[in-house]
Amino acid sequence: MALENDIKELSRYIEFDESNFKVHSIELTRLLLTASSEVDVVMKELCKLIQPNSKAENINAYKKVIKDKLPAVVNAGVTCPLYGLSLAPWSNWNGDGNPEWWISYNKVKHERSNSYKKANIEECTKFCGRAICI
Repeated sequence: MALENDIKELSRYIEFDESNFKVHSIELTRLLLTASSEVDVVMKELCKLIQPNSKAENINAYKKVIKDKLPAVVNAGVTCPLYGLSLAPWSNWNGDGNPEWWISYNKVKHERSNSYKKANIEECTKFCGRAICI
């Protein structure tokens, strides 16, 4: 709920529109890092619920467990008529890749000086879709 509130607050200052998708800031960096870390924790716990002996510790292991047991997650999406957005944060799992926002998260986390601009509206909306559609 706190992250949803942060996204709603942000929308008062930056319109969630494709023309603003490359807008980046320290606040978006915080949101990307915080929300992605939460996703990591939730995915790990979800894997344990699905497979109690699961040793899934990273995104590739999460993908295998979740795709096998909960394939609908991959195609789950959010439509946001207010902003004209359709978001599918896990769609890259349909192939061999990982979500773009996850890749951006890791780049910002480990290579912030070179990847600071990846903490932008586009990447944050990919997994915060529910919050901006409320």
